[in-house]
Amino acid sequence: MDFGHVTLLRHPVQTVSTLAKVIYHFLVSIPPFILSHYLVFTLVPLSMAAFHFLDGPHTQHKPLIEDIFWFSMWWIGLGVASSIGLGTGLHTFVLYLGPHMAKVTMASNECNYVPEFMPSKWKFEYFHSCE
Repeated sequence: MDFGHVTLLRHPVQTVSTLAKVIYHFLVSIPPFILSHYLVFTLVPLSMAAFHFLDGPHTQHKPLIEDIFWFSMWWIGLGVASSIGLGTGLHTFVLYLGPHMAKVTMASNECNYVPEFMPSKWKFEYFHSCE
């Protein structure tokens, strides 16, 4: 059989069977991978939990680091959305530009003028207070 013409509509049984085999092989490969990288899978979560739940000299930097983390996750999420075929530009508007425009509009309505934007490398929601 020519696999170039295998589609879900033409060969549904073969397509679903192949998908099931791929998922099975993926799931079977997860435990050996975790066991071969057990230090990463234990130390990284433990260090993240310690950073988040324990107080210390790093406490004053928690908000900045959390902002950087969520900023990074936001853009990684947008990149994943683009790479899986949602790259029409709509997701960029809906997830980034639209909310930013809404925040500027709401801040302007509260102040009856456009308040000065306080630039931040990690957040887009800070405006000077209305005077």
